[in-house]
Amino acid sequence: MTHVRKTIRDDVVTELTGLTTTSTRVFNTRVFPLSQSDMPCLVIYTTQEASEYATLTSLQREVQLVVRGVARATANVEDTLDLIAEEVETAITGGSSAKDIMLASTAMEFDGDGDNQFGSIEMVFNILYHTAANQPGVSA
Repeated sequence: MTHVRKTIRDDVVTELTGLTTTSTRVFNTRVFPLSQSDMPCLVIYTTQEASEYATLTSLQREVQLVVRGVARATANVEDTLDLIAEEVETAITGGSSAKDIMLASTAMEFDGDGDNQFGSIEMVFNILYHTAANQPGVSA
């Protein structure tokens, strides 16, 4: 059985594959060495999760899902990152297992050192979902 959290990540990868700016360069992991040819791209991963009982037999969970857009540093890299954010925010729903999704924060970072100069935008989404209390692979 697959944890519902993985199902949500997989659904988000599917939703965000094929966007105009990042195309099929969507990676479902945060441990992935990126090369210049991978950019612009999206990297999708989860960071932390809180849960509480919704009923005696189900848990309400809230996971933080990160969508990180990465682009090569150019004169207009900030414009590219804003475009990536607009496309992601328009397309993302969290999939059929998500009860609710909300953009919680956005941060930009720029790295001008070394051979791989890039900018990135990190969008953190809070996704609410429910599972059976003792079966994290069963959506409730």
